[in-house]
Amino acid sequence: MTHYALNRRHAILQQYIQKFQLANVLPDVLLHAMTLEAFEKGERIITQGEMPHAIYFLVEGRSKVYTTSQDGRSLILTFTTPFTVISDIEFIERRPYLNTVEAVTDGYYLKLPLTLVEQYGMQHLPFMTFMLKTLTRKFYDNANALHFNFLHSVDVRFASYLLAMTHEEPNVPIHDLKDVAQMIGTSYRHLNRIIGQLSDAGYIERAQRTIRILNREQLLHLAKYNIYEER
Repeated sequence: MTHYALNRRHAILQQYIQKFQLANVLPDVLLHAMTLEAFEKGERIITQGEMPHAIYFLVEGRSKVYTTSQDGRSLILTFTTPFTVISDIEFIERRPYLNTVEAVTDGYYLKLPLTLVEQYGMQHLPFMTFMLKTLTRKFYDNANALHFNFLHSVDVRFASYLLAMTHEEPNVPIHDLKDVAQMIGTSYRHLNRIIGQLSDAGYIERAQRTIRILNREQLLHLAKYNIYEER
């Protein structure tokens, strides 16, 4: 990386630190140790089952959080937007990652090595207060996610999935419909029926490996604004 690129990266890092007021939360030693990481769409930030090595802060872009069962089935828990802390539960519990977090769009994440957080963050009251508030909100969001997955119908869950995947553009790439069905907790056959119904209603248009949203307002109404996102 060139000297210019390093300086630019450092400037962007400082902008995010200022934007999210992290100097009020982190001790100086952690602020200086923080790095800016770029993840492309589809890249994993953390993977379920691996041991944590860092805490990440989502500051630009969007990511999805999902869990995978032993038989390979995946279920979406939520979509995250800035400002979100990733791997905070694992940091407190000293356990492997509970879920996988994958970038839905290109984005920036601030990274702190876990060893330094354990050494300097645990004794810093503003940081621990911040982590407590973050964990409290996350438990609330997870409870909402379970409520959403178990109590809402498949058409509501699929509409919410499409809306969460298309924040700024109308097209949703669909590489494998079976994966999407697993993600929202339904069967491939049932999801095909739902897609047909939404297409007939004029809400979406299905093309090869792509679903295009034609009427976002109607999808929002169908989803009752219950989008897979942390609130």
